[in-house]
Amino acid sequence: MADNEQNAEGTQMKIVKFKTTVERLQNYLWPYKDSPHIHSVPVVPEWLSTYMDNPYIYMLVSDSIFSQSNMDVEGYVQNNSISVPKLTNPISSVFNFLVPEDSPYDTVFWFFMLAAIDDRIYDDRLDYIIDVAYLMHFSEAMIRDWCRAVVYVLDGHTLSPDCDLICETEEGKAFFLHQ
Repeated sequence: MADNEQNAEGTQMKIVKFKTTVERLQNYLWPYKDSPHIHSVPVVPEWLSTYMDNPYIYMLVSDSIFSQSNMDVEGYVQNNSISVPKLTNPISSVFNFLVPEDSPYDTVFWFFMLAAIDDRIYDDRLDYIIDVAYLMHFSEAMIRDWCRAVVYVLDGHTLSPDCDLICETEEGKAFFLHQ
C-alpha cells in the first residue's frame, strides 16, 4: 500500500512539474506577452477528449493551455487555408478573442507535443496533425523544426534566444528562438 501511495505522489509531482514547464513554455512562445495570464492554445481538436485517461493530457485539457480553447480545427481551417478570426468589437464580451497571426505556429507545436506525450495520439492522429500543419502552410522543413523543438523540450532543455536548438527555417528561428 505504501508503494502505491508513493507512486501516486511521484506521478502527481511529475504532473505538477510538467504543468509548470508547459505554462512557462507557453508564456515564452506566445507572441503577445503583455498579459499576466497563461494563454490558451486557440484551437483544440475534438478527438482530444478520447485521450483524457492520460494524466498529462487530462492536465493540459482541464487545467492548463487547452482549458480555455474554444475553437475546433474545423472552424479554424477553411478552404484549405487558415482562417484567423478577428475581434469584431473591441469592447464586446470576454468571449471574443483575437487569434494572433502566429497562433498556427503555437497550435502545431502543441499538437506535436500531444503526439509525443501519448503514443496513441502519435499512432492514431499523426497524419491528422501533419495535415493540419500543411493546411496552415507549414513546409517540410518547418515540420522538422517543430518536431525538433518538441524533442528538445521533452529532453529537459529550455527554449530561449540563446539555447542550442537548431532551426533550419526562418519561421522556426523567429518562433522558437525569437530571432
